[in-house]
Amino acid sequence: MNTQIPLLIDSQYIVHHALLTLLRDARINHDYTFDTICRVTQKKWLRKPGCERWHLKNQPDINLRNTIITACQKLSMFDSIYPLYNNYQYILILGTTLECVIKKWIFFLGLIHQGYQFENVIILGSDRKLDKLIENESAYNELLVSKYFVNSRIAHLGLTEMNMMHAVIELTRPQLLSSLSISYINTPLQSDAKGILRRPNTADTFITWLSTAPLSGTICVLSMQPDVGYQDMVARTHIPQTFTIHTAGPSCKPDDVTDTELLDTIARWIYQTQKYYQSF
Repeated sequence: MNTQIPLLIDSQYIVHHALLTLLRDARINHDYTFDTICRVTQKKWLRKPGCERWHLKNQPDINLRNTIITACQKLSMFDSIYPLYNNYQYILILGTTLECVIKKWIFFLGLIHQGYQFENVIILGSDRKLDKLIENESAYNELLVSKYFVNSRIAHLGLTEMNMMHAVIELTRPQLLSSLSISYINTPLQSDAKGILRRPNTADTFITWLSTAPLSGTICVLSMQPDVGYQDMVARTHIPQTFTIHTAGPSCKPDDVTDTELLDTIARWIYQTQKYYQSF
């Protein structure tokens, strides 16, 4: 089982060869410094403000798509990543869209079945409004019954990400986990520089959890691909080093992710890696 997340840049400031190859093949000009790579990929690959990743479409260039997929394979962005330890004080299950919440929860139940132990299960959700095109009761029931072979059905998901996560987890929570300590930590909408409300990001949810003053210990952050590497760096940037952090998450198939989402994720991963090194 894979427990390792590649480093986009190592402690000697050497950039991962798969990233350099992708930059070359995508014709991204840079001077081989991480600062420049970060700046140009933010400009070229980051999705526009207000656009969610599930709204992104594939680029028309099939050759470029194949190049992107090859690079992501070398960066383990499609692989399941498992926890390094068998026991943790905390597992932080990150918020996301409906289908991804279901995938994460099923992956978590699989970890429990394999013998991993977590003293505190923390659900990090938010007041993000559900996208009713992809996050609705019909979609939920279809996913569970036809795709994940779970017989539980639901009548109402609620209006927010946190409502939905609570509904999914409590409805499909096995009896053997009835005594498990699960805490739901909700992050409200955030104001941007202009005072306009925006949905919370991963860092915001970590900050909300830290405001509850948790005792230092071992943390497993539960993400999912292709975001495991990126969200691992978010966790390491914002959670104090008095905690030991490992990030895990289920795999995804290349055909289930658009190439523009993959580039967006890599751009965010690059940026967050730079922020992490700057935090020392």
